[in-house]
Amino acid sequence: NATSADALCRLAVSEHESGNTVAAENNYRLALAIEPGHIAANYLLGLLLFQAGQTREARGLLHHAAKHLKHDAKLFATLGGAYQSLEDYPSAVTHLNQSLELDPSDLDARLHRGICHYELESYREAIEDLSEVTKARPRDYDASLALANAHLEIGEFSKARAIAQSVIDACDQLGEQTLAMMCVGDSLFRDRQFNEAFFAYKGALEKAPDHAGLWFRLGMFHQKLEDFQSAIDSYRQCLKLEPENTAAMLNLGISHNAIGDVEASEQCYRSIITLNPQHHEAHWNLALVVLSQGRWQEGFELFEARWHIAQLKHQKRFDHLAPRLTPSDVKAQKNRPADQSNRLLIWAEQGLGDTIQFCRFAPYFHQAGFRTVLLVPASLRELCESLSQDIEVISTASPLDGNFDFQAPLLSLPYLMGDDFSLITPNKAYLSASTRKRSQWETRITPSKRPKVGLCFSGSPTHLNDHNRSLPAAILLSALPEGIDYYCLQKDIAEDDRVRLHESGMVQIFAKEFESFSDTAALCSQMQLVVSVDTSICHLAGALGVKTILLLPYLVDWRWGREADNTAWYGAMTLIRQHEKRSWA
Repeated sequence: NATSADALCRLAVSEHESGNTVAAENNYRLALAIEPGHIAANYLLGLLLFQAGQTREARGLLHHAAKHLKHDAKLFATLGGAYQSLEDYPSAVTHLNQSLELDPSDLDARLHRGICHYELESYREAIEDLSEVTKARPRDYDASLALANAHLEIGEFSKARAIAQSVIDACDQLGEQTLAMMCVGDSLFRDRQFNEAFFAYKGALEKAPDHAGLWFRLGMFHQKLEDFQSAIDSYRQCLKLEPENTAAMLNLGISHNAIGDVEASEQCYRSIITLNPQHHEAHWNLALVVLSQGRWQEGFELFEARWHIAQLKHQKRFDHLAPRLTPSDVKAQKNRPADQSNRLLIWAEQGLGDTIQFCRFAPYFHQAGFRTVLLVPASLRELCESLSQDIEVISTASPLDGNFDFQAPLLSLPYLMGDDFSLITPNKAYLSASTRKRSQWETRITPSKRPKVGLCFSGSPTHLNDHNRSLPAAILLSALPEGIDYYCLQKDIAEDDRVRLHESGMVQIFAKEFESFSDTAALCSQMQLVVSVDTSICHLAGALGVKTILLLPYLVDWRWGREADNTAWYGAMTLIRQHEKRSWA
């Protein structure tokens, strides 16, 4: 018969303590209906709801209580836990800091803060907190495993293994043992002890054959070593146990794509998107599969998902200068009078080869009515000035005038063009070497009536796929016929390759004389043929209209398709594909 907020709150506390949470919640809510600002009712209902997993509502109630109970360490710890549950780790750390300032001895709060630091990739801070917890509670295996994984992330593999092994030795719970064995396998794998890692994962699976996470790890192991069929088998086992594991679906799709099964790959990505329409990695990988089949309109629309994936998290952008251009903006500009032209900044976003390949689309936007400015790396500025006299080309090394109406990343241009993909296959060369540079290079080349062939056998060693795409100079030299003048078109040459080239006496090297791509273009344009692996040089030769043979690895980039010996991107280019991984024979 209680009618006051205080009385209802006391009744709710009694019910709460006796385990009757339904009645307790009802009475807390009645108390708040009478007095919405009732501090105890807000606090205790928030605590009850947090314990029941109703975290969002709990957070609001706890926040209200925290405004008044500024010295209640447990309240701030609970609020930190609520934010942690909602994966708002910065806010969680803020409130856990407040809790630990009030009560530094609260090991649970310190544990949760350590885990939040881990999620924020602040691994050393995580190690500091988690070490304190494990010193005080050596049998807190959750803390020990979190600590092991934090050491793993900063490359302290031996420490990670030692901690994980201590859990295996001391703990008799299969769940914790399995996670510890997984950590041992991960540390061995990252330490490139591949055989030991494999047996660690297999040993763990013998104890826990129904552990989906272990099958996933084994799949990642095989995928990293490019044993894609074994990876597929492992991911399928994982998905039998967890049918909606989107991480396994994603890697299954990547592995199918790697062996050329694009239909199975596409099905994986679409299944993920059905489960989670905002899964950006699935959209991105689906884009690569769709584009590899020449389905341009759908592919380039999906390609916009790249801005949400981890690889481009730190990509420099120019959203602070002007609004991002949209397809509707392009249509609107086409209908404007010439004296109402908007100034558009198109900026190079990825590698030199990407810039050479995609700059072909920039003139479209001038024709659509934009005053177009193309921002490119300094090494490409002079070369790209040959694209169109109507386009202003500026270097990333120069100060940028911020007076723009719109801006667009270079690889978004096909998407912005809608359904007009006529420029993908140009009728003629769209870049050219300057007359001045050509004249300079003509004097550097020894006069000869023999055919001139340009060579490029390796790319940047920092490229993720360089171990597949680059060709050792020794293999290339062994295949070169006599009676031809060979010229190396690379600026960067590995020392072993440089020695081989000099010893052969077959190839002229001008690497030190390439000041920019305008020099490379001037030499390249005098070749009757260019033979190149998949680097910026093949794009340069293609854009110049030079006859080109492109040597492609077994694991091929999306832009070269799957089977054809020609490409829509460059009319004078012939593709030669590996039929076996890393076999250039």
